Amino acid sequence: MIELFADNGQKKDKEKDLFIEELYKEIGQLKIELDWLKKNLNLSVEVKVLLIEHQNKMIPVGRQAQLLGIARSTVYYEPRVDLYSLELMHLIDEEYTKTPFYGSRRIKDILKR
Repeated sequence: MIELFADNGQKKDKEKDLFIEELYKEIGQLKIELDWLKKNLNLSVEVKVLLIEHQNKMIPVGRQAQLLGIARSTVYYEPRVDLYSLELMHLIDEEYTKTPFYGSRRIKDILKR
């Protein structure tokens, strides 16, 4: 009977050791994340997106975004500008450069021509 209790005690010790090992892993991960975060505070969203390290294997992109206080979708966002809008902005800029004293109505009338 003594052997039965000895095995049970060894199982508990192994479970305890595994639990402690997991805790140390988590503490290490949190220390890495904290060190990473300390160097990236008080910045604009655009700069925070640039700070995301896609190749970092220790901290996933989603976690980095969470630590920086931005949405993960912000990291992957790519603005869309169609060719028509781009050409229109170019024409407005060209006209405004020539005649900066024109207002929006006059520039609109010129673009209609």
